[in-house]
Amino acid sequence: MYEKIGSCAALLLVGYLSAWDIRTRKLPALPLLLFGALAVLYVAAGGRAAPLYFAGCMLPGMALLLLSVLTGERIGYGDGAVLLVIGLWVGSIFCTIAACISIFLTGLYAVCLLLTGRRGECIPFMPFLLAAMEVILLYE
Repeated sequence: MYEKIGSCAALLLVGYLSAWDIRTRKLPALPLLLFGALAVLYVAAGGRAAPLYFAGCMLPGMALLLLSVLTGERIGYGDGAVLLVIGLWVGSIFCTIAACISIFLTGLYAVCLLLTGRRGECIPFMPFLLAAMEVILLYE
């Protein structure tokens, strides 16, 4: 039951942010901060408040933030921040798998854009992360 609460909270956050990302190509900071604070409380309530646990859960988000820096923000900082928060809600393994699947799906979409001649278009990442999370939960 405890894990399902985290999965539902993460899906709620990513679903909400997907709508923002599609419309504006930017992510609002307030819901992300609110869900981040709730995630810290959620982890502490589960009795797993060790600093190494927090760092491990946030590792996929840190990796995406590093990619954001290395690519000159071709991957947005908000996407990495979302993975930081999602990692706290669902754990590092789930978050890593979701990030890998969503990056793969985004790449497929980018290839489709290239084939149709729509080069250089900004691609929202959150809908692909939402789809990846739903696929993982479906087969869990």
